[in-house]
Amino acid sequence: MKKLSTAFLAVSLMVFVSCENDKNNDVNNVGSGSITAKIDGTQIEFGNVSGAKALGLLTLKGDKGDVRIVMLFKDDIKEGTYSGDDLPNMTYTPDKGVTGLLAMSGSVTITKHNETSNVVEGTFDVVFSNYGYEGGDVVAKGSFKVEYADAGI
Repeated sequence: MKKLSTAFLAVSLMVFVSCENDKNNDVNNVGSGSITAKIDGTQIEFGNVSGAKALGLLTLKGDKGDVRIVMLFKDDIKEGTYSGDDLPNMTYTPDKGVTGLLAMSGSVTITKHNETSNVVEGTFDVVFSNYGYEGGDVVAKGSFKVEYADAGI
């Protein structure tokens, strides 16, 4: 339940920051970068990559058509490998109409987090799961390098 509520918070944060930027007529200021992943054997280069730091959280998001991946970290995350109870919250949505699958096991490695230039990069090797998803568990290995916007809140 903790992962589900945190995942909801991550998506809400991205919407909030995007809407706040709309008010400022600066919709391009929600970060940029790259997220790539091999998901169940298929290589995906996510477009529409964004990142935001707000409310003590750092949220990274990538879309490719109806496919979406969201990663949620503490905003001061340090370089290192995180797994088990320390595994950051991640969701993967394979297509519209499917509830996001949650990363239930695996690891995320932060190879660099520069809080001055607002860039975080690393790799992940996780298993997404949702008991109601007919496709079963989904294995994902990938990397990310995202410049994020700091909402200042």
